[in-house]
Amino acid sequence: PVGELLSLSARSFYLYEPTNYHAGDRAITDYFMVPKSRRFSGNDAKSLYDRVFNLDLHLKDGVWEHEAGVKRTTKRFLGGRTKNSYRVCRYNKLLKRIVWKDPFMMFSLRYMLDHYDIPIVVTQRRVEGIAASFKRFGWGFDIRRLLLDLPYLHLLPDEVLRLNYKDPVINAAALYSLAKLEIQQLGASERVLIIDLDELIDRPQQTVSAL
Repeated sequence: PVGELLSLSARSFYLYEPTNYHAGDRAITDYFMVPKSRRFSGNDAKSLYDRVFNLDLHLKDGVWEHEAGVKRTTKRFLGGRTKNSYRVCRYNKLLKRIVWKDPFMMFSLRYMLDHYDIPIVVTQRRVEGIAASFKRFGWGFDIRRLLLDLPYLHLLPDEVLRLNYKDPVINAAALYSLAKLEIQQLGASERVLIIDLDELIDRPQQTVSAL
């Protein structure tokens, strides 16, 4: 919701998940790519992120295997949310600000701070809510790959590599813990604003005024 709120200001719009493996740029080979890792070099990251800022993307169609009929055809020709948001951002010459809304950039925050002079807004929600969503939709990501790509493995107990990450709840809890570590490693920065979604619900006016 925060990305949409930011994009409601005059002459603004949001670019939706350009690094989503399923519907984002064709250079993305997995969810939650980690810059300067063994599969995503610093040069690869710079090339991709420069293209995002320049609105020079090559997007996938975002069609899922289970989608069929009119929905599949419509999505293939007209595109899904990612492609349509990209079209607005690319061709609406009146826009002055683009909000890059993308949870799959979670582990690129340090790289973005070091290489681009942009503000970053991080939204947080309770781990219970995340786990409930993962369980309801059967979501799961490659946590073991993330553990090997991220520089945090030495901070974690040895048993983390032996957990059953096929369980959606464990998967969600692990992803939440790694994201918290990522935020902690950032340290204090005037360009990073962290928003708790509970605060947005409880104190909407004060929270929005801080954006």
